[in-house]
Amino acid sequence: MVFVKRICLLVASFLILFVVADTLVRMLARRNVNAAPEDVLLIHDNDLGAWVHVPNSRAISSWRGTTPHVVSYNAFGFRGPYPRTIEKPNRCIRIVVLGESSTEGAFVADGRTWPEVLQRELDKTLGTGRVEVINMGTSGYSTEVSLRNFRKRGLPLKPDVVVVYHGNNDFFGWFQSHFEEDLVLEDAYVDYENRKASWLERLLCKSIILDRLNRHHYSRGGERNRAYLREYWQDPNKTLMDLSGVESGSIKALQELIGLGRTNQFAVVVGRHATLIKPEINEKELYAMWEILRYRYKGRRVDWRVFVDGLNRLKEAQRQCSVSNNATWLDIEAQVPKTLECFIDHVHYSETGEEAVGCAFAREFAGSQRVAAMLGLRHEAGAAEQ
Repeated sequence: MVFVKRICLLVASFLILFVVADTLVRMLARRNVNAAPEDVLLIHDNDLGAWVHVPNSRAISSWRGTTPHVVSYNAFGFRGPYPRTIEKPNRCIRIVVLGESSTEGAFVADGRTWPEVLQRELDKTLGTGRVEVINMGTSGYSTEVSLRNFRKRGLPLKPDVVVVYHGNNDFFGWFQSHFEEDLVLEDAYVDYENRKASWLERLLCKSIILDRLNRHHYSRGGERNRAYLREYWQDPNKTLMDLSGVESGSIKALQELIGLGRTNQFAVVVGRHATLIKPEINEKELYAMWEILRYRYKGRRVDWRVFVDGLNRLKEAQRQCSVSNNATWLDIEAQVPKTLECFIDHVHYSETGEEAVGCAFAREFAGSQRVAAMLGLRHEAGAAEQ
C-alpha cells in the first residue's frame, strides 16, 4: 500500500512539474510570437517591386531553429550601426555592402554579421571613425534587385567603395524562372497542420512541449524529411539540365553597377560568394540541403551537379566581368571552410561562418593593392588580386 502511494505521489509530482514547465514554455512562446521578423521587419516598396526593412525596427528571431537572438535595423532600414547620417562624416570612407540573406545575417544577433566583423577588423587597423561599413544586404535579393535598391538608397550616401556579395539568389532566381514550366518544388516534409491524426494525438498536442516534439518529427529537420533526402541521394535517375545563360542577369546588373561607379566615382569590389554547396557532401550536410533538393524537373529529381556546376559557372562569369571591367575580384569562398561549423544550411552562416567571411574580406582588402590604397591600409603582398 505504501509502495502504491509512493508511485501515485511520484506520478502526481511529475504531472505537476510537467504542467508548470509546459506553462512556462507557452508563456515564453507567446511573448515571442508577435516578434516574427517577416511580420514586423519588412515592408513592400512598390518602386522596387521588392521588400525592404522597416527603419528602426527590431525583433526576436529564431529562424530555422537558431537560438533566439535580436535582429534590428537602423533609421535607414539597414542592419548594423551605420550610417548614422546621410551626410558622409569628414575624412570617412564609406563602404556599402550589397548582398542577400547571407549578408543581412538574420540568423545571427546584432553585432555578429560579417559586415560588422569587417567593420571591427578595419577599426582595429585604421582607428574608429575612419571607415563606415553599411550593410544593405536583404533576404531574397539578387544582384539586379540590390542594384535597384542601391540606386534609391545607396547612391545618396556617396559611397567610396561598393562591395557586391551575390551568387546563391542569382542562380536560383534564374533557375526557377528559366525552367518554370517544367519545374516543381515538392514538399520534403509532411504538412504538419493538415496531417491525419487520431483524437489522442490531437489531445496530446494541446501540450506545447509535446506538440513541438511531434512537429519536429514531421517537419523540416525531422525524420520524415531526413528519409526524403536520403531517398533523393540514392535515386539513380536524377536529371542534368542545360544551364546556358545562367549568368546573364547577374552580369548585366554587375556591369550596370560598375558603370555607376565610374560616373559617381566609387570603386566596385566583387566577392566570390561562399556556400556549403560543393562536389561531395556527407550525410549531415545532406540534411542541411532540404530547401534545394526538393526540385523536380519534368518529373525527375535534379542532379546535385546542376547546383554545383551552375553556381560555379555564375561565379566564374562574375570574376571575368570584374577583371574585364577593372573592378576588384576577391575569392572569399576559398577562405571559408565548407563545413557545418560555418553554415546553418546550404547558404546561411552561423556565427563562426559570419566571422570567417568578415575576416576574409578584411584580409583580402589588405592584400589587394587597389583596395588597400583606397582605404589607407598597409598592403600585404601575396594576397589575391583580381
